[in-house]
Amino acid sequence: ARIQASPIENLNAGAEFCYQRSKAATKDSNTAILANLGYSFADVAMAPSLTVDYTRLSKNWNAMLEDITPADIANVLFPNTNVQCIGATVAAKPMTDLSASFRFAALRSVKELSAFANDWATYTMDGNKRDLGKEYDLHFAYDYTEDVQFGLMGGLFTPGKAFAPVNRKNATQVIGSMKVTF
Repeated sequence: ARIQASPIENLNAGAEFCYQRSKAATKDSNTAILANLGYSFADVAMAPSLTVDYTRLSKNWNAMLEDITPADIANVLFPNTNVQCIGATVAAKPMTDLSASFRFAALRSVKELSAFANDWATYTMDGNKRDLGKEYDLHFAYDYTEDVQFGLMGGLFTPGKAFAPVNRKNATQVIGSMKVTF
């Protein structure tokens, strides 16, 4: 179920609820909740915008929908399940062909977890804590031509108290990209 509205000019609001049903017997329901509110300052220099959002993916959510990404590094570290995020994004166009955005995300687990693994590591967690951490992302996109775009993205993830002390190391990334459209 999804609702999207623009109650006043330049203000957009949305909410979405998703339910997954599976044959596997689980105690918890598989749900996702997304909500956002954004305002664009269309008549101001650099066309800034501000968006706040909330995402909640239940403990047994099947992460088949990878476009539900609370934050860049968190999407790589965590499976997109058992997480809730409050985020804010500020975006602007400092030049005609350049867009920039900054995103802050505070992540928390829905249910306590004692450990989790991804493709390259297993993390020990403090099962009594649910604060997964905070992320700061900066994105730039330069439209070189109508068909070619260059991108630069940088991020910092600071682990929260849910990580055992041995696993509380910051994660950073810088990614450059080029997109060519035919």
